[in-house]
Amino acid sequence: YNTWIPQTLYNGEQTIRLIFRHELTHALMFYYKGLLGSITTTLFGDSADLSKHLHYLQFITEGMAVYLESFDKRGRLNNPLFDKLRIQAAIENININYLDASGSMDIYPGGNIPYILGGEFFKWVAEKYGEELLSVFILDIAENVFAFPQNAYKKHFNSSLYDDWNSF
Repeated sequence: YNTWIPQTLYNGEQTIRLIFRHELTHALMFYYKGLLGSITTTLFGDSADLSKHLHYLQFITEGMAVYLESFDKRGRLNNPLFDKLRIQAAIENININYLDASGSMDIYPGGNIPYILGGEFFKWVAEKYGEELLSVFILDIAENVFAFPQNAYKKHFNSSLYDDWNSF
């Protein structure tokens, strides 16, 4: 994995460590596969894992990476300037749903939304339901081609993704 360094990570001595943790989260999320994913990736390569294409909405992949990069009181979720989009949207009563945070929003700041709102959402989910349940949810959608995020969310959190996103 390689990436350009976003300005929100220019915070001194920890920049490389935070980027490494972010990209390592992506690598780990894509590592876990179910039986079908193991078969298809063995035959056709890593890009053939159907579960990832179906279930890893952009707010899930980038949100989990931002959440975990911020795990030790560093990273973007601990930078008050990073949260300005969410706060401004709340002040202006703008509803950004999880599909908007997955790439369906075609206006600025669309490119930042999966990172900002996805990370904040998973922080909220971990505080509400616990980190262990959050990791079980992520593993379920990674390993099970039939565990669509909305259904897996309901299964593990006993609440709908839509309702919790709106509460968040």
